[in-house]
Amino acid sequence: MFEEFGWRGYMLPHLAKQYSLRTALLLHAFVWWAWHLPVLVSMCMTEKLTDNIGLSITITLVVSLIPSVMHAIVYAYIWTVTQSLAVVTVYHAAFDETRDEIEVSIGFGSLVAIWQMLTLTIFGGLILWKGNWQYLAARRIRASHP
Repeated sequence: MFEEFGWRGYMLPHLAKQYSLRTALLLHAFVWWAWHLPVLVSMCMTEKLTDNIGLSITITLVVSLIPSVMHAIVYAYIWTVTQSLAVVTVYHAAFDETRDEIEVSIGFGSLVAIWQMLTLTIFGGLILWKGNWQYLAARRIRASHP
């Protein structure tokens, strides 16, 4: 809940007041990705992709950037459409739990990660490009006309 409050409830509306909608969305998403860097780096420490830990970290960060940014766009869209931090929080918790359960129970590991990243990249890109951002746009207009 605190993550959604901070990113979608506080930061995104403030960015939307200062920047174009797409710029605000992408900035918010990039900050959200950066917030998760410690988790990504710790995952690299436990699951080495190569014998070189620095290379493993670099690969993970580069590969995770676009899907993570696009997933933040999905979160922002859910919040924008529903105007509810509770709904986006439930989505976030359900997504994380489902992803983790699939990885643990079925054990597909990187296959789950690849499909998840591909799906989120496509879905987030479509929403960023074609999504109805009227609620966020309305906040931006209200902020510029006191």
